[in-house]
Amino acid sequence: MKKAKIPHHEKERLQSLIDLEILDTEMEKCYDEITDVAAKLFKVPICLISLIDKERQWFKSRHGLDAPETHRDFAFCAHAILGDETFVVQDSTQDERFHDNPLVTGEPRVIFYAGQPLSVDNKHNIGTLCLIDHQAREFSKDEKELLIFLAKQVEAHLKTRRVLQKLSESEQEARRLATVKSEFLSNMSHEIRTPLTAIIGFGELLNETKLNEKQKQYVDLLSTSGTHLLHIVNDILDFSKLDAKKMNLEKRYFHVESFILELLQILSPIAEKKGIDLVHHIEASVPDHVLGDDIKMRQIILNLVNNAIKFTQQGHITVHMNFKKKKQTSSGHLHISVQDTGCGIPSDQLHHIFQSFSQVDTGLTKNFGGTGLGLAISKKIVNLMDGNITAQSTVHKGSTFAFDLPVEFKNDSQSSTTSLKSNKKKHRILLIDKHIESQHFIKNLLKQHGFLVTVLKDPHKMAEDIKKNANKYSLVLAAEYHSVSKFNVSKTCETLSKRSDIPLILIHSSHKTDH
Repeated sequence: MKKAKIPHHEKERLQSLIDLEILDTEMEKCYDEITDVAAKLFKVPICLISLIDKERQWFKSRHGLDAPETHRDFAFCAHAILGDETFVVQDSTQDERFHDNPLVTGEPRVIFYAGQPLSVDNKHNIGTLCLIDHQAREFSKDEKELLIFLAKQVEAHLKTRRVLQKLSESEQEARRLATVKSEFLSNMSHEIRTPLTAIIGFGELLNETKLNEKQKQYVDLLSTSGTHLLHIVNDILDFSKLDAKKMNLEKRYFHVESFILELLQILSPIAEKKGIDLVHHIEASVPDHVLGDDIKMRQIILNLVNNAIKFTQQGHITVHMNFKKKKQTSSGHLHISVQDTGCGIPSDQLHHIFQSFSQVDTGLTKNFGGTGLGLAISKKIVNLMDGNITAQSTVHKGSTFAFDLPVEFKNDSQSSTTSLKSNKKKHRILLIDKHIESQHFIKNLLKQHGFLVTVLKDPHKMAEDIKKNANKYSLVLAAEYHSVSKFNVSKTCETLSKRSDIPLILIHSSHKTDH
């Protein structure tokens, strides 16, 4: 018996095999199907996919053989991998290299052998697809071509395995780098935020001391800049948490109307400074209480409304909320939208506004600033809550950002609307509101409570209408907005209250109500 020579570049060949991470793995259907088909096509009792390790041949697939491996010294396949052609032994008993080989003289009695080398890099043969018979036989050219074809199928599976391994390695490395980046951003954000909070705090303390006008300007600038920088740091910290999947949800029941009112009280002063009307509509379909993470929801709405205020120079911003209940359940989808009358977003830039660090237009960025993280963070939080966020916009007309969240709900056991609806007398209310959205909401709300409503869009006709129809109205409800500069609704209400017995309620856009 003659042992096969060690191939040139054996070290590289073995490394190619090791890199596959296939040795001693479980049997796989894709390889077994090939050996089963080959055994039937060539009418042989044994067909193997053999891989030549350092001191053994190990079978990834074996048809007609129980042994999972043999010693490399006895392996016919160790000879086959020395060349690239099909290695054929028609009768091993007549071949001086194999006639006394234990695999010939004993089980599995390898008398005929045909092996086609396998390679994954086209340089190093790591094994073979081989046929074994217990009797001598010839092997035709057509049979060789068929064996080569089947061997290529084995190679395709091996190469696919290698590609998937590389993709997995790349994915693991990408995850590792993302984790390192997120941890770095998180640590840096914490390190910056601590002294920054102190700077803002000392600025507020300084503002309470006696300062001349110039000093006050400097302190105000310090506080404004510090607060702006703190917002940026918080955005980076939130983004790094979301990126590293370390942000957790904390669900609890909260009162929806109180939640919105408290939120808009924070935002109203910012809108007032720009003379923008900030209104909200909560449809009757919205439950009293919903189960969800109100802190995260608050962050989303703050981001969307702050963006709307930033990009709106005049007009109004509407926060609208409705609810779609699932039949025969205590759950549904809460829909919240923020609509503005701002500059709008070009259609060709709308598709990437939710991408990280993405900003719409360099000109707008210079005018309004920002990190480009607000919408990306909002989208990630909405996705974390199993929701969906969308955007629609028309240049020079405005934008609407909307998101849906799945929530559970519960309603208060008793509703204050019961007594209102049970009142047999129908009261008519004069509603004076120039804004279509606000007007529509208040009108529907009053009608749900059983009131009749007359709408007057023009506040200039208020006094004239009340004088003509004094007996018709039980109440006058007038909305005053910052954008109404040529006509003072509150002064008119004050004058009319002295001349008429009709109660007048004045609604300010800052959500305060005067009687």
